[in-house]
Amino acid sequence: MEPPQWVMDLVHKYCLRFGVDYRRVRVEIKPAITYVAKIVALPNGNYILRLNEHILKDRKATETAILHELTHARLGHEYHDAVFYDTIRYFMPEKEYDESYNRAFRIIVNEHRQHKVLSKRSPL
Repeated sequence: MEPPQWVMDLVHKYCLRFGVDYRRVRVEIKPAITYVAKIVALPNGNYILRLNEHILKDRKATETAILHELTHARLGHEYHDAVFYDTIRYFMPEKEYDESYNRAFRIIVNEHRQHKVLSKRSPL
């Protein structure tokens, strides 16, 4: 699935703010994955930003996931330490971040539950 333009606009916005060359970030929309988003640093300095297709239902949750993952890219590590959260808070108030990231997780959990229920009902 090709990322919608509004997703690419958000990636571009945060890449500019972080000083990350947005041309080095490939965005992939992935179905049926159990995480909200993930960023993978490649050996050549490029990144793959993977977003769960289900969070696209909520633009603010999607923006928060993009901010979260690009913060990892900017800091160059995958830890959630004080510097990580200070960086997040620079761009988004803590309460807003917490609420929208929690919404993203709820979307994934609900989709996962729905999938499991449908899987159990389907005849084999």
